[in-house]
Amino acid sequence: MAVKEMTTSDWQETRVVLRALGAQIGLRPSDKVGLALLVVAVAKVAGPDAAEALRSAGVRDVPAFLAALPDASPVDLDCLPELKADARLAKLLRRELAGFMAGKVDAGEALRVLLSPEYLDRDVRRVLTDPTALSSKGNGDELHSTRELVRGLAGYYQPRFHAGYRQFVVDASSGYSDFLQGGKAKGSAKLADELRDGERQATRAVFASRMYDRSPLGACRRNYGELEAHILGAAILGEMTLVAQGPLSVNALAWTIDPWRYHRLVGLVLEKVVSLRDKGLLVVQPDQDVRLHSHVLPASPTLNDWLTFLREADPITDEEVKNALERMY
Repeated sequence: MAVKEMTTSDWQETRVVLRALGAQIGLRPSDKVGLALLVVAVAKVAGPDAAEALRSAGVRDVPAFLAALPDASPVDLDCLPELKADARLAKLLRRELAGFMAGKVDAGEALRVLLSPEYLDRDVRRVLTDPTALSSKGNGDELHSTRELVRGLAGYYQPRFHAGYRQFVVDASSGYSDFLQGGKAKGSAKLADELRDGERQATRAVFASRMYDRSPLGACRRNYGELEAHILGAAILGEMTLVAQGPLSVNALAWTIDPWRYHRLVGLVLEKVVSLRDKGLLVVQPDQDVRLHSHVLPASPTLNDWLTFLREADPITDEEVKNALERMY
């Protein structure tokens, strides 16, 4: 690879995007990163400069492809889990991409190397066609019906809601919450482990699925961000009474997203709720002033889009409707 005289920060930005991708698809510290993940991370950093190379490699809609990949800032680097390259990728980084790692080659030129016939193998072509194929164990295709999608979402949000509720809401029988015990409540460590296991499974099987990506929640993730998609998803399932017994408050949304960092996260969740309300995706009751106790619901068009998706992605047949009506009598 030709090495330029100037220095760029593209490699550092690529590291951030790589880690964000790893977190999005549920990679664990023991999992190895392959060439395909690096290709899409470099493409994200190259941005519009990657258009010609990506189209030549078979990407039909370059803007949509890039939008499906997570945004990341260098300040996020230390907040994201570290990743290790597999043997093939490590060799490539030491040799052909040494200039890129040294900051002397930009992402556009690095991408042209990565998309050369020598490296454009079946796995790379697969993720260029469909970024959801990045799921490390191929579990992104496990969902085959909207029932499985809704059940998977409920299985992710509902246990987290109840963990947060138990942590932060005062128990009427004792007059205290588990939060006052400093995480020493009976079963607290076991519950934390169960939630982490559930998060890894949902990240691989639900949030990396094609069905989630095609849904209004996937569109929200692409357009606004991962946290916004979680807020919208929990709010929708809250109205469907699949998280708690009714719509969730800003407080409940925060601990449903992260029951262990609620007090640090709730201010950001409040800001995102206001932003999504202003964009027309959410409504807040009462609407005059958004407070932590305010209830958050999907706006009518948002809810209609979600219900339409559930109906059209997995249509109910006339025979099913007939059977349902017959059971009413």
